[in-house]
Amino acid sequence: MSLASKLFRSSSLNVFDHLVKIATVFVVTPLMISELGEVRYGVWLLAMAIVGYFHLLDLGVTIAGTRFLAREIGSGNREKYQAYLSTLLVIYRRIGFAMIPVTLIVAGVAPIFFGGEEYGGLLRWIILAFGLDIAVRFLTRIFRVLLRSHVRYDLIVVCSLAKTILQSVLVVILLWKGYGIPTLIVVHVSVDLIEQLLVFLFARKVDPEVQITTKFFRPGLVKEVLKYGSTLVFFGIGSSLRTGVDPLLIGSFSGLARIPIYSIGNRLLETFADLINAVFGGPLFAALSQVEGRDDQTALRQSFFKIAQLSAALAMMGGSGLAIYAPYFVERWIGPEFEDSGTVVLILVIPYVIMLAQYPAYGLLQTTGRERQVALLGFGGGIANLIFSLILLQWVGFFGVVWGTALELLLVYLLVVPVLVSKALNISIWRYLVAFLPSFGIVGGFSLFWYGIVRNWLEPDYLRLSILGGGHVLLILGGVWLTILDSSQKKQVLALLKRFT
Repeated sequence: MSLASKLFRSSSLNVFDHLVKIATVFVVTPLMISELGEVRYGVWLLAMAIVGYFHLLDLGVTIAGTRFLAREIGSGNREKYQAYLSTLLVIYRRIGFAMIPVTLIVAGVAPIFFGGEEYGGLLRWIILAFGLDIAVRFLTRIFRVLLRSHVRYDLIVVCSLAKTILQSVLVVILLWKGYGIPTLIVVHVSVDLIEQLLVFLFARKVDPEVQITTKFFRPGLVKEVLKYGSTLVFFGIGSSLRTGVDPLLIGSFSGLARIPIYSIGNRLLETFADLINAVFGGPLFAALSQVEGRDDQTALRQSFFKIAQLSAALAMMGGSGLAIYAPYFVERWIGPEFEDSGTVVLILVIPYVIMLAQYPAYGLLQTTGRERQVALLGFGGGIANLIFSLILLQWVGFFGVVWGTALELLLVYLLVVPVLVSKALNISIWRYLVAFLPSFGIVGGFSLFWYGIVRNWLEPDYLRLSILGGGHVLLILGGVWLTILDSSQKKQVLALLKRFT
């Protein structure tokens, strides 16, 4: 099976899972805003941003554990495999139990800074419930890591789909019946526990002989796991600063009602980024690792540039679509009072395109042993984002936070990432940057041409936007087929389409 076939096959389930989540967000978000109100929905989003930082306590153990378990599965060393499982179980138990006092402290302190007297109590209860839920997730995470190490991502997707669909259906029904945030908390936590049960059952089925016990615990393996995961912690902190600190700043300086406005625009961009990740994430890392393992620098360079051309084309297609349709879509989806959400998209769309076009760079840097550089890049970018946002917030208010994120992304992905990748590939920075120009130029040119044709027809109407967007996609796909893909890539695409039809 070719490299492209493996990449396509491994990514398809992730893409489907993300599409389902996009559909549920499309349905649930406007209902939550209309039924809860902008301020209460802002409290909900603020709590989710705060709780999101709890995941940093993973300490990179999940990725490290997956790697070490998978290695022992491949080597057939059952004893070492069982030792890693027991060691991971001990680590996760310590993290899970540590989450309880952390949750209590944060739930007690957060209302002092956010929410005020009117909404502080509500914020406290949301943080408390979801913090304890995350503690349970840590206590049961060993089963998810077991599935990952056996490359049973299909079963993980099944669990995720069941959770997403059940949770969304219950939320919609209960909101329509007039229930509020306390009921939504119960639904989310209950369905999350059901997902954990499904993961447990699948893990026992995949490896029925495994012993989930601490009796094979080896203290020496703790250091090995944490050392491997330590570089990922810095990257996680940086990512959290980029995605999680903005709602905190907005809630503190601009008010809770402004958080949903930022969140709607940012969610459209993050949904786009999630799709890119589903296509060019873990499967790409594995594919490039295979090429790098052959110690063929020329083949690695060629594989990277082929993938980078496709990622750049996809990034430009999605970015141009957001720039053209997002303001009209938001007006129809949420309402004209969320006009500023469209402005958020317009400010961030170019930096996001530049970032997502270079998404394969992360896989390349990790493949070539530059995990520490990736971690420092994420951490440094997060700190820069925080500094820029704080400064600009004082000058231009709400949109200062958005411009802070835009400046950080441009700084990192125009100046820093090209330097790191050019060194990894042993090429000049100019050659690296020029590699993206055909995709940017072709897709961007087709998009400008299409916008010139349809701009007078753009209105906040689902059917009209769907037709115009569909035509836009078909035009770009045709252009990519004719101008970017070479003959071998066209044959691979046709073979893959034939296989899946």
